[in-house]
Amino acid sequence: MGANVICTEQPSSVENLRRCVQGTKIEVRPLLWGEMSYLETLPPIDIIVGSEIIYDADFHDHLIKTLVELFSRNPMAVYYNVSFGE
Repeated sequence: MGANVICTEQPSSVENLRRCVQGTKIEVRPLLWGEMSYLETLPPIDIIVGSEIIYDADFHDHLIKTLVELFSRNPMAVYYNVSFGE
């Protein structure tokens, strides 16, 4: 048993993420929240993990739009948010 893991990052930081996961089977893709063109190439997602992603309220609407699209593809998907610190 295994999993296909896709990590996403904003386009300007994708290369750094690729270096971080180099040597693993993790796939890296660019993603801008709210931009459907980035979501069109993603397969249905079963588990969504966010880490330190909701600190800037200016982007909450874009994040919600992205999550709604991902859940529309797989209503049984689950979302986990991980926050560190306070």
